[in-house]
Amino acid sequence: MRILLYLGFICAFILFISSSNGRAANGSGNTGAPGDEMVGSTSITCKFCHTGNSIVTNTSILILDADSVQVNSYVPGADYTIRVSVNTSTGSPKGYGFQLIGIKDADSLDVKGFSSPSINTKLATTSFNNRTYAEHKRADSLNTFEVKWKAPAQGTGNVSFYAAGNGVNKNSSSDGDGASNTKMTLSEAVVLSSNSKEHFSQKVQIFPNPITEGKVFIQWAEDIEIDNYTLINAKGRIIQSGELEDLQKSTIDVSNQTPGIYFLKLETKQSNSNPIVKTIMIH
Repeated sequence: MRILLYLGFICAFILFISSSNGRAANGSGNTGAPGDEMVGSTSITCKFCHTGNSIVTNTSILILDADSVQVNSYVPGADYTIRVSVNTSTGSPKGYGFQLIGIKDADSLDVKGFSSPSINTKLATTSFNNRTYAEHKRADSLNTFEVKWKAPAQGTGNVSFYAAGNGVNKNSSSDGDGASNTKMTLSEAVVLSSNSKEHFSQKVQIFPNPITEGKVFIQWAEDIEIDNYTLINAKGRIIQSGELEDLQKSTIDVSNQTPGIYFLKLETKQSNSNPIVKTIMIH
């Protein structure tokens, strides 16, 4: 009961100081990410204050590479565009707002790297946790917000983006608004210079290479175990993955892939921290 009363107080306080120009601008992170504001074990997101069912929203995150292609992994040091959309399934909001943060899964620290926000977006660093967020400048008629992001250095590991979005009716109250939040995780792509252990790499054969018939054959020695494979294109995007079918040999169908250079990452039980990476060419 005390938590509910406290949440009510927070909502009233938010209305008092106004969040129309962004929560981070007022010192708060409310995306639901680890380290954001909490009451007890409860994350304080937009949904706690902006309530009602007259407006129902769905917030989404889309991450695009330099060619405007959606990605699910990042190449260390590469540049990307992050697009947050606040879509409406019920109601007709008169304005939209959002907040976005990137967090390293390994230590829950702010990954940073945001720059060049779109015209309706700004960057703000909170006094609450000294994190940099992307968020709306003001309640905007556009429901899409964008920011550039430079991926972190090699070895960072998975990065998760947390976003909260809100569709508001601009009635000078949080009643009747529609809020939602979401999360998207990017894995770190294999860099072109492989760190594979040479001992294991020499015990794996890939043939034929170049691949001309749409299939690549893999064979490996008895003293190693390969579980899964990932096919990555020259831009670092994961385009195919799966389990290998046999104990010491397997076949992968790559007939749907366009000609070019690819990287075949093989996960082994003996070298999980340094997967085997083979360069292949598809003709």
